[in-house]
Amino acid sequence: MGWFTRWLNKVDIGLWPRNPFKGGEVDIYPFTARGADWLADNLDVFTEIPTWSECGRCLELSDIESLTLHLVVRKLSEAGLRVCWYGQLKGWDGKSPWLGE
Repeated sequence: MGWFTRWLNKVDIGLWPRNPFKGGEVDIYPFTARGADWLADNLDVFTEIPTWSECGRCLELSDIESLTLHLVVRKLSEAGLRVCWYGQLKGWDGKSPWLGE
């Protein structure tokens, strides 16, 4: 379990595509208390308030919010949070709009 704990401590927020095969919806996973606190305190940075998925334990971004994901990543980075993207997002640069491809 030591490697898993070290991995979680390196990342505050994880971004994953909701459906890996189609669509551009993205989920935000808070891995640390710092990431969870920032998300709870700054929900106003989102155009549409994301919904909390109890099953997935993540914030589900809307379609519109997923299109402006690069702006969300910039705000997270400016706050000093360590952000990592997974799945189809893994090759994404984090600065251009996410099109879900």
